[in-house]
Amino acid sequence: MGFAWLLRTLHRSHAQYERERMATSLRKQLRKILDPSMLEGRSLEDLSPNEVYTLVKALDKLLPEMSKQSRLQAYIGVVQDLLSQQVVSELNSLKFFSKLRQDLDLKDSDHFEAMESIALTQPSLLVSQELPSSTPADSETVAKTLRRRRDRNQTITFGEAPGRSRR
Repeated sequence: MGFAWLLRTLHRSHAQYERERMATSLRKQLRKILDPSMLEGRSLEDLSPNEVYTLVKALDKLLPEMSKQSRLQAYIGVVQDLLSQQVVSELNSLKFFSKLRQDLDLKDSDHFEAMESIALTQPSLLVSQELPSSTPADSETVAKTLRRRRDRNQTITFGEAPGRSRR
């Protein structure tokens, strides 16, 4: 049994491993918004990680009434779940979730909105990454820190080093 697991694990790429972990979180979010009858007798657990991603991409066509706000709420749930599992940190989350944002038709600015929402509801997920340990953490402080980082990232132009201004 152990040998079979080892063979299966060796053939998985890092990208496939990340997709499998994210698919678990996506399933949790899909349970909240998806009518089980749409899967024609299959359950979300029966779907492979690739099928889960295909389903996420097809949500706009399957559920035309699904608003941007619903997609953003699903995105926030996945980000929150993976932050709590410490699969990803706030510092590398923008890049890590880029494919998911693309699949959900969300922008980078939506990621920053999601992080601010998480900072306001569960600052403990971001405190250790955002603030020095001597700083008392509360949701307002973490949200302000994220807002400053977002504003700083939006003002830096391509090819310009952070902290340097254009002349």
